[in-house]
Amino acid sequence: MNSQFSYFPVNNNNEIARNLLFHAFVKLLASKPMTSISVVEICKTAGVARSTFYFNFHSKEDMFDKYLDSQLYVMTRRLRRAGKSPHINGYSYFVSYLQLHKFLIDLLIKNRMEETLSEHLSTIVKQLLQQDIFIKTINAKFQVSFITGGLIAVIITWAQQGYKENNQQLMNIILNLLQVFKK
Repeated sequence: MNSQFSYFPVNNNNEIARNLLFHAFVKLLASKPMTSISVVEICKTAGVARSTFYFNFHSKEDMFDKYLDSQLYVMTRRLRRAGKSPHINGYSYFVSYLQLHKFLIDLLIKNRMEETLSEHLSTIVKQLLQQDIFIKTINAKFQVSFITGGLIAVIITWAQQGYKENNQQLMNIILNLLQVFKK
């Protein structure tokens, strides 16, 4: 596991505890399904009290949601800066983001949590639309659904095939698929 990327941004001691819990959860998920993992086991592995878990999270699923939300916040800030810097490519940044989170993508797929990944990607797609990285269409809701569904399918296929494509190849695949319906 590449634990370098399995952490929330740290601003206070509570977030340190949150990182310990999330790291313990990911470590346990690497060896068994989520349904077999208890909150007590996560807390024991993290070395924190159960009350700390419930102070930070509502459930095991909430851990993924909050982690992905924190990563989205970081990504959004970077994309805003990228919008001011023409040398930073939003597509490239997005693919690098996926590359960094392959281990978590595998865990989400293994635990049949594609919907969590889809919700997260939907938020990213909305952000990319706001940054004018994707061309906006008349009906943004359908566009977000279409792009998100396609990205989920591509990411799952990429994962099932062992992540053979490098960042540039994956970015080209996504860009080519987005241009399928030229007028």
